[in-house]
Amino acid sequence: MAGQKRSARGSLVNFRFLEHTADMGLEVTGATLEDLFLHAAEGLRKMILGEIPAGSPDREERITLAGEDVEELLVTWLNELLFLFETRRFVPLTFGIKRIGREELTALVGGTTFAEGRFRVLREVKAVTYHLLTVEKKNRGWRARLYVDL
Repeated sequence: MAGQKRSARGSLVNFRFLEHTADMGLEVTGATLEDLFLHAAEGLRKMILGEIPAGSPDREERITLAGEDVEELLVTWLNELLFLFETRRFVPLTFGIKRIGREELTALVGGTTFAEGRFRVLREVKAVTYHLLTVEKKNRGWRARLYVDL
């Protein structure tokens, strides 16, 4: 597709960072709602850790969430991933969404434990916020814009 960029690994980039005075934003696209949530998770991981070395997961976390709407569900999803990283030092490597709707999500996330030397934290994200949050269904898929508190 015209206008799409490729990452260093050759895969299509489905997110971009947005500038903001005190926070950092993320604009995410996906052909489906599932793709949108997967790309948002990848964007959050890259925002925190940058490019990470390839590796196989040695742990799995099952995540089941509910929200009032798709916006709340997206924020809750990303904050849950952030919680796992901050409290369990869980670095997500793979994301598998088993079920998703506008008000619920079940996912299996494969990852590993954070290790100095293998990973480095580029920026500390305190929380994913509702500030200027948008999630829209477009003719060619989904688009979301969100900001995180650094």
